[in-house]
Amino acid sequence: MAKKIFLALVLLFACTTIVRAEEPVVSKTKWSFEAQTLCTTDGCKPMLDVYATFQPARGRIGAYGWVLVTPKWAEAYGGATFALTNWSQVALGAGFEQASMPLRLNASAAMWNRYGSAFATVEWGGSGFWYHSQILANTPLTWLKVGVMSRAGAGSGLRFQLTPGRFTFWLAPLVSHDDPSLRVLGGAKITF
Repeated sequence: MAKKIFLALVLLFACTTIVRAEEPVVSKTKWSFEAQTLCTTDGCKPMLDVYATFQPARGRIGAYGWVLVTPKWAEAYGGATFALTNWSQVALGAGFEQASMPLRLNASAAMWNRYGSAFATVEWGGSGFWYHSQILANTPLTWLKVGVMSRAGAGSGLRFQLTPGRFTFWLAPLVSHDDPSLRVLGGAKITF
């Protein structure tokens, strides 16, 4: 499992290290609210998350906060973002979850250009290790992106994303990492 995660991260960074800068970093605060659902043979599990970021116009250090709530579990953390270039960013954070040992740590990296984007995040702490990674390619239709994703507890597969205006709708048919079953993960998000 660790080898698969390592290979996914290597692929993520290899595909994005040859990008060229598009726009300079500008001061902005963004909020997003997203509802996600993971459907398996056992039924569907809803999730709701809220994400906020702030990146100043001058300087490369920003901040973020994130909350995830499910019917049986929740977590929240925040931290610092570091703009390495005007097309890449890393983040480190800490927070709490509902677990016997509640401390939760997070690290993530994102890269983007006019051809697409790549994102990877890992968490570790009380309930164990978790990761999510995705690579999305832009298409001639400005509101459509296609790519691949992998998420602990869900699986790996394709991802289709529609982004009309402030809204994002996505669907990912995934193959489980634990057995050959098909799972579907989808989401609807609004960003301010």
